Amino acid sequence: MRLSTYIGAIIVVCAFTLSAQSDGPDGFVGVPWGATFEEVKEIMSERGETTFYREQDAGPRAKEYTFHFGKFAYADVSLWRFLVDNDYGFYSATVVIDKRPEYTYIAEDFRRNLTDKYGDPDADTGDWIFYSPASAEPVVRISLTEFNDFIQLRYHNMRIPSMINGEELLDGAADAPHRDF
Repeated sequence: MRLSTYIGAIIVVCAFTLSAQSDGPDGFVGVPWGATFEEVKEIMSERGETTFYREQDAGPRAKEYTFHFGKFAYADVSLWRFLVDNDYGFYSATVVIDKRPEYTYIAEDFRRNLTDKYGDPDADTGDWIFYSPASAEPVVRISLTEFNDFIQLRYHNMRIPSMINGEELLDGAADAPHRDF
């Protein structure tokens, strides 16, 4: 075989490998990473049954926007939280769903659906972590946490907070269970 055939085969294999890797979801429930608050609010209002509740500071450069009600998959949502940086836009979302008798297996259902869609979660954290094919840095993390009376599903774009040099976003608050409504 000629050298050009080998090089062509290597290029095809590399292109296939890179296309199989993913930067993860490109947002959450139709809200793209980097969206402004106005875009978040418009997209959430289009979902129907979702009500804007409040805006509050989430650190020196970001705001937290809270919505109530609506549906996520088959479940009724009690709380949606979106963290939006003033310059870089939307970077983290959390949805809280109260456990009800009819949602007995909701955490297992969500975990199975996420695994079907994205593959097995990370063995150490139990989260779904997506890495950049170019740099092997974590880009998006999805976590599902079950509490006694609710579950919390969080989508977090790790690239946007890392772009903000010298200023810290209030990321720790996004990890804490949130029931303040």
